[in-house]
Amino acid sequence: MPMKYFAVISACLLCATQALSQAHGWLQPVGAELVTENLTDTGQYMLPNAPFADGAMVTQEISGSIMRQIWRIDSTTATTEQIMAPLRNAIEEADMSIRLDCLSAACGGFDFRFGTEVLPAPHMYVDLADFRFLSATGEGGTPAGISILVSRTETVGLVQIIQVNETSEEPSSVEGSLVSLVGEEDPEIVLAGEPTPVELGYAELLVAAGHVVLGDLKFATGTTNLEDSDYPSLEELATWLLANPDQRITLVGHTDNVGALKDNIALSRARATTAMDYLVGKYGIKPDQVLAEGVGYLSPIAPNATAEDRARNRRVEAVLMQ
Repeated sequence: MPMKYFAVISACLLCATQALSQAHGWLQPVGAELVTENLTDTGQYMLPNAPFADGAMVTQEISGSIMRQIWRIDSTTATTEQIMAPLRNAIEEADMSIRLDCLSAACGGFDFRFGTEVLPAPHMYVDLADFRFLSATGEGGTPAGISILVSRTETVGLVQIIQVNETSEEPSSVEGSLVSLVGEEDPEIVLAGEPTPVELGYAELLVAAGHVVLGDLKFATGTTNLEDSDYPSLEELATWLLANPDQRITLVGHTDNVGALKDNIALSRARATTAMDYLVGKYGIKPDQVLAEGVGYLSPIAPNATAEDRARNRRVEAVLMQ
């Protein structure tokens, strides 16, 4: 049976839906710009189907070909609910079963954001105070599973769609790697923790992408103490925070997957707290401008398969809150 495909009017025509067939057949916001697209011919996706609770994500493993996309909607007025509504309608019209439909804090807020899969900056930005998430499962010609994450900046709406299809159909020819589809001849792939195509400063990337990895921080082995060194990342953030007293950031600690989750969360939070104390103590940043959190190994940027990858996962990120 051929798959049902839907397109959704987002931006100017937020209320209308219509049937559509196209090469890949993914649910998509019509009128939006496709920013990134990634296809894995065979894989597993942990589909969130309940809010974050009791220190854990509740997920359902779904296997098949996985399409990951980010769409951008140029709008200064469309709310996250206005962007989500027609997408939700299309899911319901396809007779898929909605597993989770929540807003920011009801999803689990910070813990949910860093416990679920989010494509890296600069393509996706999640406002922790204003994001919506929907997941659904289907059968009989509809996708086996789909998740939609909607957030926005002051000027654009951002939609992440992750869709899993059964692999019985001929897989698409799209390459299984992150691809920028914004008209560049040779786009550079940018993963969190790696340099941007143009050398942006830490504060500039924080504003542009919503978060930035503070890759120069060095902690003494097995401790939460910063080594005695200069840290341009913290100096740049301090300069920006002092110049923008109405802005707030959260420093988020991350670890590799060695050890128990509880211990890693405590370690990652302690290291983020050390960086926070550095900003407050050395540069006089107001305490209410900086928070510290830790997520342990729940949000890796590398597979944890090698020592190099595990080192990349041991990091502190700054997340823009306002």
